[in-house]
Amino acid sequence: MMGDNRDHSADSRFHRSDEFGGTVPVDAVIGRARAVVLPPARWGLIH
Repeated sequence: MMGDNRDHSADSRFHRSDEFGGTVPVDAVIGRARAVVLPPARWGLIH
């Protein structure tokens, strides 16, 4: 994930050596995915 302040933040590649290897633990995720937009060949809603 990339922060809104891109000049002063880092994406997940910067955090690969962290405890979770650059990923977000499932219990820290808030919300649900509603659609797939990338890659374009997989565009669609998630039911």
